[in-house]
Amino acid sequence: MIYNTSKEDEAKNALIKLELLISRGVIVEVKEKKKVRSISQNSYLHVIITICAIEYGCSLDEMKQRLKYWKRLYKVKGKAIIYDQTSKMNSEELTGFIEWIRTRVAQMLDIYIPTSEEYIQDQHNINMHIKKFEQYL
Repeated sequence: MIYNTSKEDEAKNALIKLELLISRGVIVEVKEKKKVRSISQNSYLHVIITICAIEYGCSLDEMKQRLKYWKRLYKVKGKAIIYDQTSKMNSEELTGFIEWIRTRVAQMLDIYIPTSEEYIQDQHNINMHIKKFEQYL
C-alpha cells in the first residue's frame, strides 16, 4: 500500500500498518515512492541528446550509448555491455542525468546545450536546426 505521509491521517495509517508488521516479526520493505518523470522532461532529454549527436557527428542511438558509457550507466556481463535504460529513471534521476549532460558533456564536446527554459523560448529555431540534420541521425 502507498501512503502519502504529508497527510496526517495517511501517516498515522502507515505507522499502524508498520507496527502491525513489526509485531508479526515479518520482513518488510519501506521505500520512498519517487515522482514519475513528465513527458516534457522526457522530450527535453531527447532534444539535448539530439543536439549532442548533431554536434558530435554521430547517430542518435550512438550518442545515447556514448552518454551512458561516459556517465557509467552500464553493466558488463561477460564480453557484453548492457546499458541502463533512461526509461527506468524517475524524475529526480533523469534531472541529474540531464544536468550532467548539460554541464559535463557540454564541456567535453565544447558545445552549448540550452536549458529547458531556453528551449521552450526558442523551441521553433532549435527544432528547425535539428530538422536540418535529421537525415544524418
